[in-house]
Amino acid sequence: MCEEQLPTKDKSDQKSAVKIAPFRKNILKTSHHRHNKYFELIFFSDAEGYHKIDDINYPIHAPCMFFVGKDQLHSFDMPREAEGHVMIFKEAFLEDMLDIDLLVLFRKFQAEDLTRLRKAAPYELLFQQLSEALQQSGSWQKQIVQGLLKTYLALASQEEGDSKKEEYQLKFSEFQKLLQGQEFPERSVKYYAQELNISPQRLNQICQKAAQRNAGALIEEYLLLQVKRWLITSEESIAELAYRFHFPDASYFGKFFKRQTGLTPKQFKSEQ
Repeated sequence: MCEEQLPTKDKSDQKSAVKIAPFRKNILKTSHHRHNKYFELIFFSDAEGYHKIDDINYPIHAPCMFFVGKDQLHSFDMPREAEGHVMIFKEAFLEDMLDIDLLVLFRKFQAEDLTRLRKAAPYELLFQQLSEALQQSGSWQKQIVQGLLKTYLALASQEEGDSKKEEYQLKFSEFQKLLQGQEFPERSVKYYAQELNISPQRLNQICQKAAQRNAGALIEEYLLLQVKRWLITSEESIAELAYRFHFPDASYFGKFFKRQTGLTPKQFKSEQ
């Protein structure tokens, strides 16, 4: 079957940017397929067999966590029912995120198909808390969900080191640290490439492989997050913020922000 004919599945919730559920018991063997509208985090507390992502067939040794990016191909081949859970995230979840640490963790795991874990219990507990938080309503629901997810990913990050990472993953981590170490980030891909001693083309290749987005898109994502935070917390004028964020003038700054959000900076600030 050629790649264009591979099936595309959509398990996302049309009303929510996040969906979590127990891993379905009837999934044993599936055909290679993709999800083109969302990211998928799959946690196994008890399972065996294989999980193929793109061209790599990973043996499943629970507890472990897989991250499947948008447009990545994946399939399962398991001899028995698995225990675990699945989290689905739409792009809107990232667009609405104001927590830089969570964004860093999310992009980190996006670059790592498989993370091996030591114990299942902490993740099962956090999954239960996330399930309950998503069923609640209230003005703090978003912050609670993002806080629990950050704890979940930070715990997993603490369990794995850099020793088994591939070169592109290490370089991607360097790029993330460089980008997110700036409060008012440089907007040029060339700048980051020079700092990392690689070409802009190579940096784009690394970002595409690690996060399925080019370097420019990741820079804009982080830039937008920082701009939103300053618009919410700062009393500075739009012109002053445009200068801080290296835009030539307030008009250019406003066009960038509206292209990304559908709102002018002033409209966004008034809604907060």
